[in-house]
Order: sequence, then structure tokens, then C-alpha cells
Amino acid sequence: MAGQSIDPGERAVAAGRLIERGREERDLPKIEEGVAELRALLNNHGWTDSARSALLAYLAEGLIQRSELTRSRKDAAEAAGLMRESLHGEMSDEGRAFGLLQLNLAHQRCYEFGGPVSELEAADLALRKLQALDAMPPAMVASAVGLLRGEWYAAVRDVSLLDPAIDLLAESLQEDPSNGAILAHLLQYRVEHSSRLEDADSLVELCRSLLSVDRRTASFFLGSACLLRYDISRQPEDLDGSVSALRTAIDLYPEPEDEQAMAMSLLVRSLVARFDHRGQQHDLTEALRVAKRACTIRVEDPATRAGVQTNLALAYTAAHERTGDVKHARQAERLHRAALNGIGGGGPERAALTMNMATEIADSVADTNDEENTSALWAGRRQRRAKRRDTRQIDEAIRLAREAVDMLPVGHQKRAVYQCNLSSILLRRHELTGRTEDVTEAVRLTREAADATRDRGAENARALTALGYALQREGRAPLSEIIALWRAASAETSARTEVRLMACRMWAQALMKSDDIPAALEPYTVAVDLFTELTWAGSAAEDSEHRMANWPHLANDAAACAVAADQPERALELLERGRAVLWSQTLNLNGDLADLHDQRPAAAIKLEQLFGELRADGGDVARRAALSDQITALVGEIRTDPRFTDFLGTPSASTIRDATADGPIVVINASMWRCDALVVTPAGVEVVPLPDAGPAELVRRARQHLVSVLEEARTMERDLTDLLDWLWHAIGRPVLGALGGSRPGRLWWCPTGLFAMLPLHAAQPRDGSPGMLDRVVSSYTPTVAALRHSRAPRPAKPASLVVVSVGDLPRQELKGAKAEAAAVVSGADRPAEWLDSSEATPAAVLAALTRASWSHFCCHGIVHLEKPSRSGLLLAGGELLSVARLRAAPTSGEFAFLSACHTALAGVANTDEAITLTAALQYAGWRQVVGTLWPLDDAVAVDLAKRFYEQLGQRADGAPDAETALHRSIRWLREARPDEPSLWANLIHFGA
Repeated sequence: MAGQSIDPGERAVAAGRLIERGREERDLPKIEEGVAELRALLNNHGWTDSARSALLAYLAEGLIQRSELTRSRKDAAEAAGLMRESLHGEMSDEGRAFGLLQLNLAHQRCYEFGGPVSELEAADLALRKLQALDAMPPAMVASAVGLLRGEWYAAVRDVSLLDPAIDLLAESLQEDPSNGAILAHLLQYRVEHSSRLEDADSLVELCRSLLSVDRRTASFFLGSACLLRYDISRQPEDLDGSVSALRTAIDLYPEPEDEQAMAMSLLVRSLVARFDHRGQQHDLTEALRVAKRACTIRVEDPATRAGVQTNLALAYTAAHERTGDVKHARQAERLHRAALNGIGGGGPERAALTMNMATEIADSVADTNDEENTSALWAGRRQRRAKRRDTRQIDEAIRLAREAVDMLPVGHQKRAVYQCNLSSILLRRHELTGRTEDVTEAVRLTREAADATRDRGAENARALTALGYALQREGRAPLSEIIALWRAASAETSARTEVRLMACRMWAQALMKSDDIPAALEPYTVAVDLFTELTWAGSAAEDSEHRMANWPHLANDAAACAVAADQPERALELLERGRAVLWSQTLNLNGDLADLHDQRPAAAIKLEQLFGELRADGGDVARRAALSDQITALVGEIRTDPRFTDFLGTPSASTIRDATADGPIVVINASMWRCDALVVTPAGVEVVPLPDAGPAELVRRARQHLVSVLEEARTMERDLTDLLDWLWHAIGRPVLGALGGSRPGRLWWCPTGLFAMLPLHAAQPRDGSPGMLDRVVSSYTPTVAALRHSRAPRPAKPASLVVVSVGDLPRQELKGAKAEAAAVVSGADRPAEWLDSSEATPAAVLAALTRASWSHFCCHGIVHLEKPSRSGLLLAGGELLSVARLRAAPTSGEFAFLSACHTALAGVANTDEAITLTAALQYAGWRQVVGTLWPLDDAVAVDLAKRFYEQLGQRADGAPDAETALHRSIRWLREARPDEPSLWANLIHFGA
């Protein structure tokens, strides 16, 4: 360009145009060529004062554009100097206004590329001169002020910087509605600072009003605003709004860019938050899918890139905690480190990155205070973290967490959160090393956090819970002070359910350990109520199972407390409320509303409509959650009616006693505190202490039993003989002793915890003297509510039988399946439908179950110990009819015989939820179900089935006496093969 014989002024204009094209195309060589041309013109030509000022402004603008591509602070600083020199020259007011705007921009870039905060003060001075000049449209000035004040606030967190800019931008919206995006950004900062719900409401409404102006940008800010409001309100509807808005924004970007990547990362945050709140797996699945897509976008701005990486890491951390897959943990750590290394300086952004890295490292360190629990039962149960005991790891985590706390000024909203995080890590190190100074520091940190969050409910609940724990570990504060903290935390309704549960559990356990047992019943009762809130009608079963598995045996411990407080009936009520929660929801969705129809028909019709919609809706989480909330509200309203105070509620102790008219119910409660049998008869509840069945011995026996029967060990018969002897002396004999001379002909076992996987009905002494089989006819029930449901009247079906046999699966042949099925069909006293092999698809079987009054299955059963909803029956082609599918497609009938393996064995993670095939059929509406606790011998199954149906008669009410037929068949087999209890102790009867 320099060699062309054209007017210097035209050459300057051409150079400016070249720089502009380079900016639009992000073409650095074009910008550099333009800058070089302007330097040459400035050095080689004599210019008038006004022309020189214009040329200086052109060159300054070129350097600013180059600095944005190269992140060169030197270029930005030179641009600021040139622009100041330009402004000393002669120019119009419009030209001066443009120069002041560019001077502001140059100083902002100096700060962004590593300069001090004083650069932002210089930029602000330029804008104040611009405002005084009054030579530029007010909306343009407001835009510049808003952008600067936003950056300045992010640097120093002084909220007073925001208010003047917010006022200017609000006034400018009529002139330029696009300023709404900048206004939204500043309002977002103000909400983050104030945590005031009214500010969040204003922000959300502003973003919604901007949807007609710029749908993409407004959707982006609306998604972020709803997420912010959720942090204050804890209302999941805000997460639904955030997810919806961010999905919309992401779809509106024509090409990948920084802002789209940030929208994706915010969507990941919202999905993970919704997963934490509602526990639905498909939110986490979508979060991972979006995170992987976002990782493919090249993000240019380092700060944006760090924010994206941090949000994406949340998805991988949540996935690791859910699945135990170490690949997710490694990816989360990589993202956190990349974010931390990619941004310099201090301030809240780097503090957040530093704390994220600290917690990721701390979570990988072993917790030495883990109690032995059911997760220790089975080798397939994976630990959630790749645990390490190297204190260097936790030392690094503490160093980083301290740095994060120190980066935030006193009063910053996140400082209290970080202090609680640091306290937790310090207490973890104390567990590993015994360093008392760690506990002292933890107390100081959590006390400061509690003081700082007095007016922030959810955060205060977490701080109070953490402070109570730290004081307990320190051992100096009186127990009354600690309990007051936990009581306050548990009462904070805006806090997460898990935080409140933790406070209640620690409160209750502290009182139990101090022998103040009556007082401990209060927090245990609250905890059981909170436990039921971890899941909701319509949530995915497997997601609910996972969430509830984090709080094992809570109802058992509460019941043990009630027993110790001499309130056995209260113990029964707590067990009914806090166990089989998922099945209780199923009962409610399929419950009998006849009384409600009679008394309040409008409410009954509305409730049936909601139940139907929820059963039929396979849609997104938001829709199902909304239906669940409507059901909860309607049921709550119905219970205000004195006629329906217990509507769809937990049975009372008197109702439980009424269920024992046909025989006693024996509830075996296993707890960390004690083990008891609660023998329920019409006369009341008798507590039978079981001192020989304590928690340590129970875990040992249950582990040995599972390994023996599932791996079909050579020592299985000897192991079972030993187990049955222990069950007799530890449980059977004390229970029968309590029943005394009123020994019943029939008895219902209601085992809790690990007892649910043991053959209580077959307990007998090893010396061959009479045992349970010689004294009573045993049945089982997961809960008393399930037994009452089995006895409830329902529409009669024509006498019919469906038989399902699948014995020809590759490498899983069952040679006796067809023979067993044929024997059942030929011996039946009713019309039979036989679905064999390829005919027995899950759909065909479910359809047949809706028609039949009896059913018999001869096929393989599989058990999933970690995710019991995946347990099921292998049907045609190896397709699984799972517990979850049976739960979703309720059927009903008089009697079902599951001649398959493991159909009554629950998972080790949720033993008290009784998630088995037998329970699925019982809760679905089958009055009686026969199932198995371990693998069923193929040949024995044929003979046993023949014998069973030969013995099967009718009770006085016309129902099949399946319990008596099974009892006689088991005794027959025991007499034939007494030394092989694996053959005859396996089958159990459930239901009425």
C-alpha cells in the first residue's frame, strides 16, 4: 500500500478499512498491515493538527484490534497513549466522543491483559468525560458504562459500582432495547451479591421481556437468571426454567463460539443441580452428553474457557459419585486443573476454581471413619472414590482451600461456603493424622460461616450443621450447644433435604450415645419424615434407590430408639413410614379410592386423573415433578378433612394390630443400637430382645451367606446348616418363647435390613430337634401395609392360569422348565394359557398377567445387588422382565409362583426398600407370591412344583392356601434330603 501514488488521506482511510476487515475476519496479518501503513503515514507526512489527531485515533483503534487477537498489553497501553495524544488536538465534539470511547476501551484491554485495577479507573474517567460532553447517543454511552462497570465490579466486588450503570441502562432501553443484555448482566451481579429474592425476580422478568428483542441472548441470560434464583429459592421450577431456556439458546447459535460453550456449561450446571435436587438419572446423562459436546468447542477467551471447564467438571464429578467410574473422576480433575492453570490473578473467579480443585482432591482421600455397612457385603459393590491415604494429597487440598478462602473478602457471599468446605477437609485430615489444630481451625471457620450467614437460610443450615460437627469433634462445647445448632439446621425448610437429614442424624446419634434416649426420638422422627422426601411419586425408581441408599437403616435406628424409650408401637409406625418408601408410592398410585369417591367425589376424580397422567407420562422431569407436586398438594388438602386424616398415609399402631387377626406379625429390627423382634398380636406389641443377633454378627453372617449361595460354594450345605442353627438360637427360639402357649398355626415374618435375605422360616437347631418348620406355617411381608394391601378386596377375575416357561436360552438351558410347566398345566383345576420359549415375550407375559388369576413362572431369574430394580426374569430371547417394568405396569391376581432364582433376594444397597420380584408382584396386587432366596435346583423344581399343586387346596374364603401347600412341600423335601438345606430352605411365601 505504501508504494501507491494516492492521497495520504485516502491511504489512511484505506488502512482503517483494512483493519476493520481484519477485525471482522479475525485476520491478524490484515490488521498488522493496516497498523504498519498508519505508522508510516504518521512518520512520513506533515499533517494538520486535526488530521494528525484523526490519524492517531485510527492507529490507536488498530492497536486495540490487534491487542484483542494477540492479548498484548503493550499494544493496548500504546493505544491508550496515542488516543490521549489525539484528544489534545483539534476535533469535533463527535470525534472527541469517539476518542473518549476508544480511550476507555484501551484502558479496559490493558486491565484484561494483566494490568492493575487502576486501568479501569482510568477507563471510568474517560467515560465520565464522555457523559459530560453529551455528544453521543445516551444508549451508546449507557452501553459503554455498563460494560465497564460490570468488569470493574468483577474485579473488586464493590456493589456500589453497579447501581449508576443499572439506572443508566434501564433508562436507555426504550432507545435501544439491545442494552437489556448488559443490564441483565449487571443485575445478575447484584443478585449474586445480595441474594435477595426480589432482585432475582426482577432479573428473571427482565430476561423474559427481552425474548422478543434478541431471543438467543435473552434465552442465555434467562437460563442463567433462573439458575441464580434457584440458588436462593431452592424451587426446582427455576431449574426447569433454566434448562428449557438454555436448550433454546444453544440451538440458536449458527456456529460454535465462546458464548455457546458457556451456555452449554450453564446447562450442565442446571442439569446437575436438578439431578441433585430430584435424583433423576437422565438429567445426569444429558449433562454428560452436553459436556462432551462443549469440550469440542475451541474457546478463545481464557476466563470464559476456565468457567466452561469448571462447569463441565461438575457433570463428571456427579457421574463419578453416582457410578464409581474412575474415568469420570479423572476427567473432572483434568478439567479443574486446566481451568485453574488457564486463568491468573485472584478474585472470586479464581477462588472458585481453586476451591473446586481442592474439593476434588479431598474427595479422593480415604475416610477412616467409615462404618461397616451393607456395601461391604459384596465384592461387586464399588467404592465411590479411588481412595488414597497419602496425606500429601489432603495437604494439597487444604492449601488450595485456604487460598480460595483468602481470595474472597469478608462478607462475600461464597466465603462462608468455602469456609465450610475447608473445615470439612481439615476434619478429614484430623481423622487421618489426629492433628488437634485442624479441629480448632475447623471450629473457627464454621463459627465464622454461621455468623456470616444468619440471614441466608439454606447456607446457614449447612454452616450450623458443620459447626456442630466440628464442636463435637473438638469435645469442649456442651452437648446442649451442639444440639441447638443441629436442631436449628434441621428446621430450615429452604435447606437441601440431605443437609437437614445430616443434622437430624448427628443430633439423634449424639443423644443416643449420651443415653438421653427419649430425647433422641424427636430428631429420629424428623429424620424419617425427611427421608421420605428424598423421592417423589413419578421419579425413576433407580434414581430414587440411589439417593436413598446414602441413608441406610435410618428407620431401623429410629425404631430401635423408640423401643429403648419403651414405645414399641411408635417403633412399628416409624418402620412402616421409613421402609419400602418406593413401594408405598406405588400403592398410593394404585390405591383404592372407594371411600373418597363416596365422601368427596370431586377430589377422588381429580386424584385419579393425576395418578393416571403420572403413570402414563414418560416425558421430562419437569412435567412429572409438576404432577407429583399437584398430587402432594391435593393429598395434603384431603387430609385436612377430619374423615381422611390418615388418607394414603402410614398405618397406625392400632391398624397394624388389626392386621394380626389371622396370626402374629413378627418384625425383626436390626439397628446399630440393638436388635429386637417386635411380636405384634391383637393384644399389643411385645418386644423380644435379640442380643445374639447384633449388627457385627449379622453383617458377618449375611456376608458369608451371600458368598456361599451366590457362588454355590462347596461348603454351601454346611454353611446353611450353621446359619439355620444360628437363626434358631438367635431369633426363632426367643420369638416362639414369647408367643408361649398361644403358639400360632401361622406367622408372618417382616424382616428389616439384612435379615430380609435370610431364611427365618427354616431356622432349626443342627442337632435335628424341631425348628420353625415343625412349629408354624411361615409367610413373609415387606411391610404391614403390603400385607393389608394383599388382603384388600378387589374385582374378581375368572379362574384362570398363565404358565410361562423359558428353558432354551443359549448357554443358560433349563432342562426341567418345560416338564415343570407341563406338570403345572396338566394338574391345574382351571383353564391354563401356556407361553413357552419364543412366545414368552415381556409384552405377552404382561398382557397375560392382566387376564389370569394364577401365574407360574419356570425360567431364569437374575439379581442385581447394586441396582435391584434391574433384577428380573429372563424371558424369550433373553429379554428381561425387570422389577422396574413390573412396577410400571401393575397387574393383579390371587397367586403367583416364581420358580426362578433369586426372586425374593433384595439388593445390598437398599435392603429396607424390599426391591424384589416377589415384592413387585405383591405390591402390584397379587395376593400371594412364592419366591426364592437363592438359585433353585432345576430338577428339584419339577418335583417340588408337582408336590405343591397336589397339596394346594382352598381356605374358607375360597383363596388358595398356598402357604400351607408350600409348607408341606418344603417339609416333604426336607424329610427326603435333610442334609441339603439349599434345596428346601430356599422357597418362601409372601402375602395374605
